[in-house]
Amino acid sequence: MRAALPPLVAFEPGPADAAGWIRHLVVSGRFAPGQRLPPERELATQFRVSRSSVREAIRELVALNILVTRRGAGTYVTDLSAAELFAPLHFALRVDPTSLLHLFELRRVLEPVAAAVAATRLGDDAVAELEALVANVKRRFTGGDQDLGGLVQADERLHEQIIDTMHNPLISAIIRSLREVSHQSREFTVSVPSVPEQTLDELESIVAALAAHDPLRAEATMLRHLSRLEDTARKAIADRGI
Repeated sequence: MRAALPPLVAFEPGPADAAGWIRHLVVSGRFAPGQRLPPERELATQFRVSRSSVREAIRELVALNILVTRRGAGTYVTDLSAAELFAPLHFALRVDPTSLLHLFELRRVLEPVAAAVAATRLGDDAVAELEALVANVKRRFTGGDQDLGGLVQADERLHEQIIDTMHNPLISAIIRSLREVSHQSREFTVSVPSVPEQTLDELESIVAALAAHDPLRAEATMLRHLSRLEDTARKAIADRGI
């Protein structure tokens, strides 16, 4: 039985229409993850478009990691994992260094709210773990060991713990799919003079707000932390002429 399609329009449909119909069938579950698509000729007949339009639509959806073409085996729906679907965004961020600022904007929208939620949900053991993590890095810095790698790891662990407390699979998927880019952004910002010390102080303040189970304070502290890092990145990018 053929899958139902959106109503056909009066003008001559093309590749964009074919791509839209395939996306519709994927979203509706008619084309499930891992399922092989019908041959191009059959899709062209079903969509009332040329085979070249179907071929171009498939290329577009392959680029978006919605479909995958296997030589000699046909075209399949990918597993539609968040990592697959966010890969083009990940690539764009790596290619364009100024997109680092867009990443900070995204984090500034999500993470302060997540910190407020974490302040009401994190247990004492989890808070104690974060306190020990930050204290250990600060102790090494105070002793003259500029362990930037340790600072980056502590920062990542803190933010991941906060995001995980939201129990929101979509937000977690977005943040985790950008983990490599986020790691690079942290390495970039901590290389700026005085940033490591400021970051340590801010991480301590965030953990203190979590320990006090104060959501408003946790949200405000996280927002200040991310805003300051965004300003630092913006200035560093301008200074380096990127």
